[in-house]
Amino acid sequence: ALRGAGSIEGIDVSEPALAFARRHAIKNNIDQICRYRQADAFQELRILDRSGHRYGMVILDPPAFARSRHAVQYALAGYKELNLHALKLLEPEGVLVTCSCSHHVTETDFLKMIQSAGRDARRQIRIIEQRSQGPDHPVLVSMPETRYLKCCILQVI
Repeated sequence: ALRGAGSIEGIDVSEPALAFARRHAIKNNIDQICRYRQADAFQELRILDRSGHRYGMVILDPPAFARSRHAVQYALAGYKELNLHALKLLEPEGVLVTCSCSHHVTETDFLKMIQSAGRDARRQIRIIEQRSQGPDHPVLVSMPETRYLKCCILQVI
């Protein structure tokens, strides 16, 4: 919003998180262009797609879906569903920022999931940038699970 977006639409299942976002928008004088509402992202992305909504950018930042190695398969299925519907919502040249903070989901598996979601959405996508957590969350060589955050910035081409 501070960089010139015409509108911002935030969806979260947590009302306290939404209240925080609303207060933040007011403090930054961008509350006139920011709308926040409580909804389940899995359901809401499908509804938005069916209703013809299209966006220049979609940001997915879900909670950790895989809290154990046994949950990785289910986590990847959940990530794929979110990414598939987010890709369908993007305008041509649109940008998807997608994240996973599940340390059990490897970067390789995350990228394969994105590839599969793009194929199923019938969208050609390219990676603009890949990121990880910031310096305030250091990665310890002796503890691979400390490299937990995966973030891909993608563009529909």
